[in-house]
Amino acid sequence: MNKSGKTVGVILSTVLMLMCLFTSVALADNALGNKHDSQPILKTPQTQQEIKQEKERERDVEALMAKINKGFSSKTEESEAIKAYAEKWKGKLNKVSTSIEQSMMPKSSIITAICGVQAYAQAYTNYCGPASAYQLLYYLGVRNNPNDSRTITQANLANDLGTGAPGGVGTPWEGYWVSTLNNWLGNSRWNLTWGPSTSSLWNKTYTNIAAGYPLIYDAHMNSTNGYLPGYSEDTWWHYVTGDGVRYYNDNYTMQDIHYVDPNNFRSGCFGAHWISAAALTPLVSERGIVY
Repeated sequence: MNKSGKTVGVILSTVLMLMCLFTSVALADNALGNKHDSQPILKTPQTQQEIKQEKERERDVEALMAKINKGFSSKTEESEAIKAYAEKWKGKLNKVSTSIEQSMMPKSSIITAICGVQAYAQAYTNYCGPASAYQLLYYLGVRNNPNDSRTITQANLANDLGTGAPGGVGTPWEGYWVSTLNNWLGNSRWNLTWGPSTSSLWNKTYTNIAAGYPLIYDAHMNSTNGYLPGYSEDTWWHYVTGDGVRYYNDNYTMQDIHYVDPNNFRSGCFGAHWISAAALTPLVSERGIVY
């Protein structure tokens, strides 16, 4: 670990000791759930190049979605627009499986596009971050880090993401998400957004999936924000991997998001689930997404 990584480790250890001494607050990303669960925030400075890229990516997402919502003159025109976006942001269109199911609504079709991310159980109760990153990277074909040849493991990803020791503090937000995913993929396509609106959440998810890339959601579940499928009561901070969308092709009145949950410590959570974009929005409102 580099000097900055060691410094972060010392800071997190100090925070952990203070929490144990002065409060009964539970640690972050507790897969078993706790009414006082919490998650650390670690803001990392961006370079001017990273800020420029983030703004450019945002513009490209909005421009592509504006074209999609307006409609194309042909399927070829639509495919070319999505392909141009995917190639610019290093997408892998061939990995997305798309199916069309006839709905009960007249003249409407449900369009379903799912990358097909495989679920991998998180190794420890606080490893939902590393496990979600593992699911994303493994789907994209990553087996070793292109910079230092390390094998892709939850432990190695936990080290890069700043996750605490097994069973301890979880993965900080925004932390090292962008740098970690860029490092393991050997590119610079990733961005992070705090508390997106429903339209922003949908647009970023849709364009990521169209380009063949899963994404990361950081959810805060409670009685106010709501719960992901399989959760109830208590408070949870939890990372999952988004990998698909489902919508009506003629009016977008249905906007559902498909995700993969690595939590095998609680019945009904592990594996693939659907949730509406409207229901996911308040869950990620206090943290956000990595796309």
